[in-house]
Amino acid sequence: MQTLDECAVLSDAVPSAMPVRSTLYRLLPISMETAERESLSSYFCRLADAHCISPFQLADMADLSIMGHSKSRWSRRAWQDPQFNGAGEVPRIWTALLEGMTSVQSLDRLTVLQLHDVVGPVGLIAKEKRWCPICLDEDSQHGLPYGRLLWEIAVVTACPSHAVKLVKECSCSPEQRHTRMQAKYLHHICKFCGGDLSACSPPVKAADDREKIVAQLISRFLESAYFNVPVQRSSFSKSLATLIDHNFDGKAAWLVQALGVSKVTVGEWLHEVRPPSLARVVQIAQAAQCPVVDLFAGDTRGLSMHSSRAPRRSNNKRLRTKVDKRHVQDELQKYLAESEPISAAEASRRLGVSQRYLYLWFNSVTKELASRRYVFLAERAKAAVREREVRYRTTAQSLLANGSTLSWARFRAVLGKDANPFTPELRTLWKRVCTEEENKAEFDSNRCK
Repeated sequence: MQTLDECAVLSDAVPSAMPVRSTLYRLLPISMETAERESLSSYFCRLADAHCISPFQLADMADLSIMGHSKSRWSRRAWQDPQFNGAGEVPRIWTALLEGMTSVQSLDRLTVLQLHDVVGPVGLIAKEKRWCPICLDEDSQHGLPYGRLLWEIAVVTACPSHAVKLVKECSCSPEQRHTRMQAKYLHHICKFCGGDLSACSPPVKAADDREKIVAQLISRFLESAYFNVPVQRSSFSKSLATLIDHNFDGKAAWLVQALGVSKVTVGEWLHEVRPPSLARVVQIAQAAQCPVVDLFAGDTRGLSMHSSRAPRRSNNKRLRTKVDKRHVQDELQKYLAESEPISAAEASRRLGVSQRYLYLWFNSVTKELASRRYVFLAERAKAAVREREVRYRTTAQSLLANGSTLSWARFRAVLGKDANPFTPELRTLWKRVCTEEENKAEFDSNRCK
C-alpha cells in the first residue's frame, strides 16, 4: 500500500486568501454613492452603537499616535464638532483612523473633504444639528434611520425630496430632559429627551422656491461622480472664466453686479488666489443658470451657454425723486410717539429716503429717534439680564435643596433652551449667583447646627 506524503499534498494545495482582520465591525455606510449618503458623524455614532459603547468610548479607542497626534479632550469630543463632516484636518484624521479600524475604504466620501482646495471653510458646514422628520420617518418604516451629509451643509436649509424646511430642535420640554449619562447619541434620537425625532419634532414648514433650488443643486452635486474625487481649484477658475466669456459677454463687472461682490474678489477667484465659499458657488450657478457640478468639473462643453447680461444702468448718475418734507416731518413726529422706539435706519426705510437725508434736513428729530432707540435697547438688555439672574437663582436654590452640586450641566438640564446663549457676561453672572447661593446655603446649615 502506497503511503501519501502529507507535506507534498499540502504543498500542491492552492492557498486560500485570508479575509482582512479589523479591530471593529466592518460596518458599511448607508447610500454611499447617492445624494442621500450618510454623514461621517452619523456613521461614527452608528458604529459606536453597534459595539454597545458610547461615542466617547469609541473615540478613546482610536490610536491618534499613528497620525502624529496625542489623545486629548478635543479628540474625545471631535465627533460632536460640526467640522467633523467638513473639509479640514479633523475629518482627514478621523476618516483615516476609522478606515484602519473597520477596513471600510473611502470614508472620506461621507464628508466634503473633496472640496478642501476649491471652497473656503467659512460657512461650509452648519453649526447645529438639522434633520428632515419625514425622511427619518420613512427610514424607520423601510430600514435604519441615519443622518445625511446633505443636512450638514450650511447652504442647504430644505429637504430636496419633500420640499420642507430642515428642523433644528426637538419639541421636548425642559422637564423631559435627560442627563448626559442617559443620552442616546444617534442621529434620529433626541439626546435630551430620548424621543424619536421623526415623531417629537415640531410641525414641518414648506420651503420657499430659493431653498428648494439650492437643495436641488447641492443634491445633484452629491449624486454626481465628480463629488467622489478631489476637485481642483484650476477647474473652477476655468469654468468661471468660460461663464464670464459666454454668459456675460466677457464682462466680469456684470458678474460682480449680479453677485453683489467686489471686482477684487472675482479677480482672486479667477487667479486662484482665494477660493469662494460654497454659498457663492451656488449663487454663481443660479446667476448663470447652470448646475453646480458643471462649475467644479472644469469641462466647459457641458455648460449651457446663453446671455445673462446685467440690466443696463441709466446714464443719469443719480435719479432724483421729489420728497415731501412736510410729510416726512409729520411721520417722524408719529414715530416719536410710538410706544416702542424705532431706529433712524428703520425710519429711513419706512419713508423711502436715506439716513443722510434725515440727518441733513431733520437733524434734531432724527437724533432724538436714535437716542430713544439706544436707551430702549439698553433698558431691554438690563431687563433680560435681571430676568436671567432670577432664573439662575431659582434654579440654584432648587438644586441645592435637592442636595445637588451646582454645575452648568445641571443648570442646562433644568433650563433647557433658556440656558442659551451662554455669553461671557452671562457666565460671570452665573458664577456670581452660584457663589452667593452656595455661601447662603452654607451659612444656613451652620446656623441650624
